[in-house]
Amino acid sequence: MRAFESSTASSLNNLRDLEGIPVEGGRIRAGMVFRSDDVSIVPAEDARALALLGIATVIDLRSPEEAAHTGRGELARHQVSYHSIPLTKGAGSPAEFTRLLASGQGDAGIVGSWYSRTAVAEAAGIARGLEIIADAPGGALFHCTAGKDRTGIFAAALLSVLGAADEDIVLDYAASALTLPKIMARVSSSIGHLLGDAAPYFAAAATGTGPVSALIGADPASMGAMLRILRDEHGGLPRVLAEAGLGSDAVHRLRAKLVQAGTGAAPAASEARA
Repeated sequence: MRAFESSTASSLNNLRDLEGIPVEGGRIRAGMVFRSDDVSIVPAEDARALALLGIATVIDLRSPEEAAHTGRGELARHQVSYHSIPLTKGAGSPAEFTRLLASGQGDAGIVGSWYSRTAVAEAAGIARGLEIIADAPGGALFHCTAGKDRTGIFAAALLSVLGAADEDIVLDYAASALTLPKIMARVSSSIGHLLGDAAPYFAAAATGTGPVSALIGADPASMGAMLRILRDEHGGLPRVLAEAGLGSDAVHRLRAKLVQAGTGAAPAASEARA
């Protein structure tokens, strides 16, 4: 995966190309699929930079309330198709989320359970998003607000159906931790009014003034737990998506578009990737 220099869409803190992630038969091609924090609030110059990256399709995973707050933003001025696929089911109530934060009970196992419930409840929408990527011309970008939770679930779905190892899916998820304070500061400034009683915990993560719960962090164990739960209880994420309508033909189209065939052995998941 490739994070971008500050000169590229500099207002984004969690933008990265999934380029180079090992999957069955090769690696993800460069410039074809990106994940990000909220692209709807970037200034005009950053929207232009995203368009110049070849991004022609955006999949918005935010809730209708979040999307209504900011609209499509400056990217709407470019030839970029937009698809709203909210991933809001299965995560529990905001009150329960805040209670877990306040009690310190939001460990990685709880987060993994939350993610797995969301993946199952939203499997049909995720499948539709993957089909959109398979058929979209040019590059595609998917995002939520922080680019971490809902975006992490969607990225795991994409990588799973392409045959990525759990270790590589976890590494991709955990990369969000590298700029977590900046991500949380952006979330607090953009939708702080929607966070309710949880807002102080996001602000603390942004300023480094308190411990970061797995609920708002990017603990590798959270994604690992999600993948294990889905495998143990549902036969794995690819099976969940297949049962929700993702056909083998769509997976073949995804592979044809996104996978760069390779003849050499993929490096171990623990190796650093630029």
